[in-house]
Formats: sequence, structure tokens, C-alpha cells
Amino acid sequence: GINAEYMGFVGMVARAAKEEDVKELFNTYGKVVEVVMLQRNGQSAGACFVKMEDQESCEKAIEALDGKHTMNGAPLPLNVKYADAPKEKGSQLSKLQAVAAQLGQLSLGQPFRYSLAQLQQLQQLQQLQLLQQQILLPQPQPVSIPKQTTGPDGANLFILHLPPEYSDADLKRTFESYGQVLSAKVFCDKLSHQSKRFGFVSYSSPANAQAAIKAMNGFQLGNERLLVQLKTEKNKT
Repeated sequence: GINAEYMGFVGMVARAAKEEDVKELFNTYGKVVEVVMLQRNGQSAGACFVKMEDQESCEKAIEALDGKHTMNGAPLPLNVKYADAPKEKGSQLSKLQAVAAQLGQLSLGQPFRYSLAQLQQLQQLQQLQLLQQQILLPQPQPVSIPKQTTGPDGANLFILHLPPEYSDADLKRTFESYGQVLSAKVFCDKLSHQSKRFGFVSYSSPANAQAAIKAMNGFQLGNERLLVQLKTEKNKT
């Protein structure tokens, strides 16, 4: 049979590409013996194996295509490597096999036998590679919303008609003249992150809250007058 070292691993294959498309591309560099398209949940995984007739053909294809050729519909250039390192290359294992070895999926130096289970493992590894190395998009970080610290009964205020650019810090600065502010929170839309123009301020004592209501309810801030009142069950969300 054909030596496994003439098998190339190809990443960043266009999702719509068929076996024939890959074969036609690689035939330019030598005779293609076999193409194995990898799938995930019945859909293209954007990767495949290409077995060439000899090492020279395999090396020509890697040299010509790796990082240099982008298939129609693919986001980035092809990633073409040996699926298993040629024997004369010694310990220079392909990136894929090295990752596989690190994850304990394959043992180093063992001939690669392309069982269905191993193809599935490689398919998962390719997904990891694409996510970790090649799709260099910023990942959204989970936003942790600190729990609102509330004061004693009668010390928590609901404020409406805040200026749209007002932040938590602005709200705190505006109301800390009337006593110790335990927390100040402007509520924003979860999707747009734009202010909903209302918020809550909690004081350490009801007397502070009453002083703030007396001074700030009806206070002109921006184009509108503030509505400042004690927080109730109705307005607490």
C-alpha cells in the first residue's frame, strides 16, 4: 500500500468544496490517490486528508499551497501539512500530530492508521486549531454585573430621566453630597448597552435618602428634570 507519510492534512478548505474540487487542485502537483473529506454533524468541517502517490508530490503541494492559496469561499489560505512526518524528517512532527500527542490522543512515533475514531479525533483537533490559531477574532468576555448593594428600608432611591451619557460613577458623584452612597447603578439595555435613563442609589441611612429627594427631585439635569423617589417593589426593576 501507499506509505502513510504521503498523506497530507488540509485545513481551511472551503465549506462548499467537494472531493473533486480538492482532487483537481492537488492533481497539479502529482497523482492524487485518495481524498477524505472531514465532516462534523453531517456538514463540512473545513478540512480533509489528501493522499499523494509519492513524497515528492506531497512536498510540492505543501510548498505551493500552504498559507499561499485560498479556495473560493474560504476565510483564510489553506493550511497544508504532513498528516504524519516523513521518516527522514525525524522528530519534526506535523503541528497536528504534535497537538494530538499533547492531548494524549496519539503516541509519538507510532504509524498513523486512519481509523474512523482517529479521523474523528483529528477532526476535533482541527476545530480546536481553527478556533485557537487561525480565526483571530476577539472573543466576547462574559460580563459580570455586580450585585446591587442596598441600604436599610427607606434609604434606597429610584431616579428617572438621567442624561443618556450618565455612568454609574456620574450617578454616584451627583448623589454623594447628601450622605454615604453604598451603591449607584445606571441600568442599560443588555443588547445595545445604551442607558435606559434610570437608576438606583442606596444610602447608608434613610435621612440621607430624604435629603437627596428634597434637593434633587425636579432638579434640571440636561434637558429634563429628574424624578427622585424612594425605591418601591413597582420600580425596583
